[in-house]
Amino acid sequence: MARIDWPTNPERDRLLRDKLKEYSNKLEGNRKRLDCGYKHPELLKQLLKKSNTYMRMTILSDLELRGSLDTEEYSIELVEEGLLNKETLQFFNESCSVIEDYIQTGGANCYKE
Repeated sequence: MARIDWPTNPERDRLLRDKLKEYSNKLEGNRKRLDCGYKHPELLKQLLKKSNTYMRMTILSDLELRGSLDTEEYSIELVEEGLLNKETLQFFNESCSVIEDYIQTGGANCYKE
């Protein structure tokens, strides 16, 4: 998988927009669970960034904005932004695969949460 393109199929377009909302809501729920009133805001932000949900939302948001992503070039951008490292590389690879599956099959090969 070298390139991911935003779908031209209206049904898949809607599906990805729905997934983006789902990821955003899930991330907000995670933030609320982690924020016990005593965590430093920067620590909380770093904890959230180390999640599959955050990576999927980031990739999907950028894919929607740009229309297409070269995954190799994009991974370099994420490294430069501090979002991709050894700890989050697996999240990146899995997220790209899941998003590509939603585009190709509507998520037929993804596990259901």
